[in-house]
Amino acid sequence: MLKNISLLIKPSSSNCNLACKYCFYYDVAANRDYESFGFMQASTMKSLIIKALDSATDHITFAFQGGEPTLIGLDYFKDFVATVNQHISTQTIHYAIQTNGTLLTDEFCAFLHQNNFLVGLSLDGPKDMHDLNRIDAKKSGSFKSVNQAARLMAKHKVDFNILTVVTKNIVRHVQKIYRYFKSQGYQYLQFIPCISDFNDSKLQAFNITPEEYGNFLVQLFDLWYQDITNGEHVSIRLFDNYVQMLLGMPPESCDMNGFCSVNPVIEADGSVYPCDFYVLDQWKLGNIKADSLESMITGALAHNFVSSGSNHAEECDTCPYYQLCRSGCRRHKEMFADTHAKSDQDLHDNYFCESYKIFFKHSIDKLQKIAQFVRSRQGI
Repeated sequence: MLKNISLLIKPSSSNCNLACKYCFYYDVAANRDYESFGFMQASTMKSLIIKALDSATDHITFAFQGGEPTLIGLDYFKDFVATVNQHISTQTIHYAIQTNGTLLTDEFCAFLHQNNFLVGLSLDGPKDMHDLNRIDAKKSGSFKSVNQAARLMAKHKVDFNILTVVTKNIVRHVQKIYRYFKSQGYQYLQFIPCISDFNDSKLQAFNITPEEYGNFLVQLFDLWYQDITNGEHVSIRLFDNYVQMLLGMPPESCDMNGFCSVNPVIEADGSVYPCDFYVLDQWKLGNIKADSLESMITGALAHNFVSSGSNHAEECDTCPYYQLCRSGCRRHKEMFADTHAKSDQDLHDNYFCESYKIFFKHSIDKLQKIAQFVRSRQGI
């Protein structure tokens, strides 16, 4: 048995009520036999809950993502929590959901608060920037609905953070976006770089170069550091993780571990995959209705996934920043491999390697100062 386990569940599969131009999961779904597995049935939901409770003794995280997970409706989540409560023994349960927010209501937000859901709200900044790419099928921007969702969650005291996808437009307006989030009282921020699609074609207009991403991180860090030194703490997940690592603690973000691991993703039909970036036919580990979680996590295919994505470039061995960078995410290595025709078994070089060199050269001393300050305050 495992002590802890975290499951990423896609109750609505790839279905979504928006048509965001840079969506990586549309591309993932388009590269498998079935783009959508529909909505998760009650029997599948119950099976995954029981399998999870049978697999972990201490902490279990049920995280929901899409597509758009709220499309399945509030009753699904009510039934999910009720089923967990019915079968739980001694474990501590954590809930999280990543959503575009457009379908949230007062009742939904009250439920999220009551059951201690941590919500990730997808928002790319103020209206003019958000509505460039986060559109619906009619090509109308979604900012008004997302903004309303943030207001509703604040009203119901739901814990939520902001997730922003970094595109070519975003990197040109770092200060504008950061100041906007601060003005709205959003104190927990996450920025993730837009990635290319597997065919390296449709998303080219949104992809950022390593230099652009490095300069974006530098500008964002300077704004964040200025607020930190002025006693105004804004949490940015990437920077928080670096401070945590400098304090000798493990990062909470999987791409910063220095090695791949299996983070089980459960599609609506019960199929299980090792990573949200790789919900692909060739990486299907099994099905939650027929297989145990432990057998899927420790099986030969899972081992192949982990080993093929855990390599690093020779240059990393002498890089002064490797202990913080740790060669980065497998999918970012795949971006480099696409361009250079590498095989899946030969993933080493991170597309954003130069980004992190630019960033750490600029910020490492200040990151260490923050870590020293935290250490002195906490007696670490």
